[in-house]
Amino acid sequence: MPAAGGVYPVTATTVDKGSSNATRLVLTISVPAALGVSDLDPACSFSQHAIVCNYGGLPPGQSLVTPFSVVPSTNGSFAIPGTIAASQSDPFSRNNHSVAHVVVR
Repeated sequence: MPAAGGVYPVTATTVDKGSSNATRLVLTISVPAALGVSDLDPACSFSQHAIVCNYGGLPPGQSLVTPFSVVPSTNGSFAIPGTIAASQSDPFSRNNHSVAHVVVR
């Protein structure tokens, strides 16, 4: 169980389930104020409680792994939602969102 002040790895995985390349991908992860961020992927930046990652593309059926770490400053239960977008229109955009939950004691 994570404890305040520790460093805990998190991984966001994106999979292209479509039939064509997804290009100009932007992954946005909202981070609660009580969680600091470290160990960001080089394609990512962190500002104003958001991690934003810019990737070139992803072929159909392939996955993209985005590692980072959170550093909780207090105890509690935290939701970390993420959204992926590409330059193409997506007829199944409802699967472009996910939420991770972290409990700190």
